Amino acid sequence: MFASPQLTDVPTAGGIAGCRGGAARAADRPIPPPEADLPTQAIYYASRLTSQAGQGLFFAFLVVVAGPSDNGALGLGSVMIAMTVAAIALGPFGGAAVDRLGPRFALPVGAALRLGAIVSALFVIGHGEFAWVAAFVYSAASQVFSPAELALVSALRRRRPAGAHASLFALQFGGQVVGAFALAPLLFWLGGSIAMLAGACVVYVAVVALASMLGARLRPVAIRWPRSRRSGLHFGSTLRFINGEAPALYAVGLLAFIDVMSKCLIIAAPIYFQTELELGRSQVVVLVGTVAVGALVGLGWAARHLTPSRSSFAMRLVLLGALVSTFALTPLGDGLGTLTVTGLDIGGTAGPFGAGSLAAIPAVFILGMTLSMAPIVARSVLTATAPAELQGRVFATEAVLSNLLVVPALLLAALSTDLMSARATVMLLGLTGGVLFLLLELRALRGAPRPGREPVAVPEAV
Repeated sequence: MFASPQLTDVPTAGGIAGCRGGAARAADRPIPPPEADLPTQAIYYASRLTSQAGQGLFFAFLVVVAGPSDNGALGLGSVMIAMTVAAIALGPFGGAAVDRLGPRFALPVGAALRLGAIVSALFVIGHGEFAWVAAFVYSAASQVFSPAELALVSALRRRRPAGAHASLFALQFGGQVVGAFALAPLLFWLGGSIAMLAGACVVYVAVVALASMLGARLRPVAIRWPRSRRSGLHFGSTLRFINGEAPALYAVGLLAFIDVMSKCLIIAAPIYFQTELELGRSQVVVLVGTVAVGALVGLGWAARHLTPSRSSFAMRLVLLGALVSTFALTPLGDGLGTLTVTGLDIGGTAGPFGAGSLAAIPAVFILGMTLSMAPIVARSVLTATAPAELQGRVFATEAVLSNLLVVPALLLAALSTDLMSARATVMLLGLTGGVLFLLLELRALRGAPRPGREPVAVPEAV
């Protein structure tokens, strides 16, 4: 079990009572200030929605510019690679910059950098082969903006960070849908790619304004956060914190695995359902809809009921849910073709709701819940346990680790699906998650409080 004082609801130096991160002595860190008021939170969420809409619009612009070139697939692939390389290479520096500047100041700086990257993409119009350069510059700017945005949660919703992270998760998808599927087609119809780029610029001017307003409103709160006394490149304290705090290590491991699993399933799941299980289009639509319903249920539960004291248990449930869903999906094609009910064949290929699709419904429902709950639960733990002066670097380190693992994992998933089967890929994901679960549980046991040193129970915040 995790040491119970690490995830209580009472603020102390470093964020949570009893935190044993070792990054700095508790007496050297101030008690976090009160939560921000509702108008300040509204500005923060408006900034999130607007920035995601602008990002979706800019990504659609890159697709339009790079896709129709002579080597469209290569162009789009180079865009994705450039963004990943920038995130891995510059992520640590961006997180350090956030801690050095302070999140309230780093957020408008990051927004301005994103705006500059979008404006510089003007040269890409008519030269789609260079779209990867614009993608790299934008991703580099994001390495300041994104960790600053996450680090601000501790000032906005310190006692119930899950509510803020759930809102960020919902606004991320809502904003990107608005930008990529509403604004982008409209602007392309009105003026082509140049109109799309101009629209993204206008949106990010609004983001810069909102981020600046947020920083100004947070000034009485955020000024109490200490700036790092060390060089912005120093990461020893960050790594010691993650390795020394069992809940933080569990959260980082969970985020990395869920990121890898979700991207690998994008490769394996369509082939598995349509080719190996031979499900029809209506069956696949039902399964996708079930995943969406599960995601909404998980999002709603985390937003309303998840507190810091429940986060340890919730992380276990999420990881176990991921294992259950993957292992439950692997045997669906075995023996289902001969099942009958009242004389009617309901095998995996018979009818719109055969046994294959019916058996998959609970598995994909659990999968949807885990995919939405994982980032909320894990990031809430990081917000609650990470010292204020390390928040930017902690979130940046988690993102870099996920990106480092995703690239080889996607390659292995593609090879496994092509050389063996999609079912084998899903099974390998489950086995990997099982090994991770055992390792994290063993680490949690090592971090449990010693007998005779149990912390005093603290009433939970409401």
